Amino acid sequence: LDPILHARNWESQYRGLIRRLQEAVPEEEVMWISLGSFRFPPALKKSLHRRFPRTAIASGELVPGLDGKQRYFRPLRTEMYRNIYSWIREKWRNVFVYFCMENETVWKDVMGFSPRSNGHLDYFFHESIFIRFPELGFSKPNERDYEDSETR
Repeated sequence: LDPILHARNWESQYRGLIRRLQEAVPEEEVMWISLGSFRFPPALKKSLHRRFPRTAIASGELVPGLDGKQRYFRPLRTEMYRNIYSWIREKWRNVFVYFCMENETVWKDVMGFSPRSNGHLDYFFHESIFIRFPELGFSKPNERDYEDSETR
């Protein structure tokens, strides 16, 4: 689910989307779910308004992130993620859910933990594949193998 957009009725729209997904797709067939909020390079704003003059998509309160992209304020992103994450967990309790392009604070505020590094996040992907799809023949991951993968 990327990008997650903050718009009128976003809660009912996303809750309905998740319910439809959960009705259509068995949890066992979902490897992982990525959550990311709307973000864009500053130069895109002018192009959006030129191509879509009536859109309000980039008109809200946005702040520059560490990557230079414009994004929603962290409290708003956290609120959206908390809701969406809780709706996912209502039915899909074991699917690995992760954030795309989010900081440690958001991870911890929503999920209670944060990967230590990109390598540690890779470990969670490998683990998810191993657990959910044993027929693929992936080996059981060893977390230590991912500890220093940032420097490899």
